[in-house]
Amino acid sequence: MTLANDCSITGTPTTAQIQSLCYVLATNTAGRSIEKVLITINNALVAPSIANATAISGTTGTAITSTSFTNSGGAIASCSVAPALPTGLTLANDCTISGTPTAAQTATTHTVTATNTNRN
Repeated sequence: MTLANDCSITGTPTTAQIQSLCYVLATNTAGRSIEKVLITINNALVAPSIANATAISGTTGTAITSTSFTNSGGAIASCSVAPALPTGLTLANDCTISGTPTAAQTATTHTVTATNTNRN
């Protein structure tokens, strides 16, 4: 990153950096001015990439074996599923499906979507 003569800070950061305090000094023939600037560089967010869930089969009134996905992408912040899971089953924020089904249901394909904090 660079500081131009007009005091603008430009450039593309290449590494993450914890918040640091920088001072910018501007001068001309009339005097000078100093201003503080806090700069934090965060790592770029990578979208989660989930796969490899197995088919779930259960019996009403009996807890299923929790089912998780393999994530080869960025950190998962939340998950959603469509259509809704059968009554008694839940989807956790890490995309794990667990619970005890309370009613029989025919085989249904569900789509689970994982997102990061950037909603990717």
